[in-house]
Amino acid sequence: PSVTMVPDGQGGNRLRIEYLRRIGAGLTYTPEFSSDMTWSAATQPVTVTPIDSTWERCIVDDSQSTTSTAKRFGRVRVQW
Repeated sequence: PSVTMVPDGQGGNRLRIEYLRRIGAGLTYTPEFSSDMTWSAATQPVTVTPIDSTWERCIVDDSQSTTSTAKRFGRVRVQW
């Protein structure tokens, strides 16, 4: 996954996670965010764009702005 900072439209920034998801692989992909390594599933909707019959691109933004907290972390938990 790629974790980047994007403008939040209100003068701050948010973390954005972008990752590829394999279609029909029996895997569960859960984007998660944290400020203290106690992980919570993303609450914003995931934007999904098909790439081909096997892969899709997923993008999700953090619900918290970096102006409201000193640090943020992002990850994608994959379960089989």
